[in-house]
Amino acid sequence: MKQYDKMAAVDGGGTKTEFVLFRASGDVLRRVCLGSSNPFDIGFDRTAALLREGVERLLQDTDGIDALFAGLSGGASGDSTEKLRAIVRAILPGIPCDAGSDMINAIASGSLSGDGCALIAGTGSSAFARVGGTLTRCGGWGYLFDGAGSGYDLGAGAIAHALRVHDGRCSPSPLSELLERALGGSPAAQLTEIYAQGKRYIASFAPVVFDAFDAGDPTAAALLDRTGAYLSELASTAARRAGLAESDVVCIGGLWKRRDVLLPRVLRGLPEGLHPVFPDAPPVFGAAAEAARLAGVPVTEAFRSRFITTWRSFANGSV
Repeated sequence: MKQYDKMAAVDGGGTKTEFVLFRASGDVLRRVCLGSSNPFDIGFDRTAALLREGVERLLQDTDGIDALFAGLSGGASGDSTEKLRAIVRAILPGIPCDAGSDMINAIASGSLSGDGCALIAGTGSSAFARVGGTLTRCGGWGYLFDGAGSGYDLGAGAIAHALRVHDGRCSPSPLSELLERALGGSPAAQLTEIYAQGKRYIASFAPVVFDAFDAGDPTAAALLDRTGAYLSELASTAARRAGLAESDVVCIGGLWKRRDVLLPRVLRGLPEGLHPVFPDAPPVFGAAAEAARLAGVPVTEAFRSRFITTWRSFANGSV
């Protein structure tokens, strides 16, 4: 097979899908961003069409590439991995291509070996561990069945507290007052709208819990204690099931913006061998590292540094 010294990486989520063309040195050559590629949100046919469009735009005027890896949201559920593999291999037949969960990207963004753990605390919560290419999952079953650890749970907890205050079962508190201010009124008067807007809308009130905690609210503190304990349980269980006694845990998701509050609570229940990390590499770097491995290119610290530096130029719109 002819060698081109170029590879492609894809990081797909529920909102955005990022495509990057890069060299074996790590230098990013082109970046394309499209919409959601989660097949459980848009269907596998639309996912396939979006991936084809992104790859074609990425490789425009390019003579060829040596490998591609696509890590997509929803890529670890059911038989989706095999379906996604078939899609990318049909787009680029004859070269090493693979696909899987975006959690592979997340883990590889913080681990040059590609093995380790990821702990997600965003709208939802979950943990993944990867050893030798095998991905172990814990949680992430959706807001109807998951416990705490998520923005949805914090937002729902804040609304539930404000409703108890409305009933007279609790005294008004910083949490109930901040929640009503964020809602623009009593949640009791807006209940139909809250239900209609759904999980992402409810999760959008998670920052209110942190603000109330800053104001000394005990209910907010209890909600955050529960969140930290649940996240510890997720990461610990995923690592144990994967046989990882020692590992970095890549922490991703919007709740980590307040790691000053959340991290100490997670550490309370985390085994000593698990170490939370907050990588400066974007998730698409993890996909690039996987593509490089498919092409037989060493993933070194120099490769990582060049990728991050040149990717930032594209992300910041300076090229």
